[in-house]
Amino acid sequence: MTILQRGILSHSSRGRLPAPWHSISDLSAFMYLMKVSRKHNISSSSFLKSFLDAWNNGIGKCGNISVKCRERREDYGVFLITKDRLVLGQLRLDKLMLRNMLEVDLPVSESRPPVQVKKSIVSKGKMRIKDLVAGTRGVNLVAKVVEKSDPKTVFSRFGSILLVSNITVSDATGSIKVSLWNDQIGTISVGDKVRIENGIVKMFKGEMLLGVSRKFGKLSVLK
Repeated sequence: MTILQRGILSHSSRGRLPAPWHSISDLSAFMYLMKVSRKHNISSSSFLKSFLDAWNNGIGKCGNISVKCRERREDYGVFLITKDRLVLGQLRLDKLMLRNMLEVDLPVSESRPPVQVKKSIVSKGKMRIKDLVAGTRGVNLVAKVVEKSDPKTVFSRFGSILLVSNITVSDATGSIKVSLWNDQIGTISVGDKVRIENGIVKMFKGEMLLGVSRKFGKLSVLK
């Protein structure tokens, strides 16, 4: 068993893979597709959808990459991936895998251009939640954690396996969600008073999220 596989199993109970995966081969196939999308600079979600299109219609397209269903059986299909008639690969995908991989959470691509904001919005001073808008950078604020979601497994567009939990923080002016990643999750609890330094506000699925970079930002619990 590889280090990667041991890491995956450590995040699941009784050795089971995290949903929606049912086997190591399913997960390996998904990670391969993520690497292909990254290498060719295409949308991961659109690339995955092209396999379902190929299953239903015989062929799917994502930019200049084509996916052809060469063999379709009751419970699986064999797919050929080409780019400008150059073969990139061929793989077998189970019917259940095709359905499940479209349900995986894919974080918003980092390659999207940042929201343009006025200089007055980029602040290093203490802010209030009601003043935050998408694209605000250098966010410094103190708030209370009023809600925390259960951790779940997600995949980055690069195929990395991550754990994420969203907390909701509130001050006297409003509330906003903050994402906690991997080992951050166990350090924050409901009721904690937290200080956020150098955060950035982004839009995700139509909702504002306050992000805290592990490299440039800081999230700490106040005593």
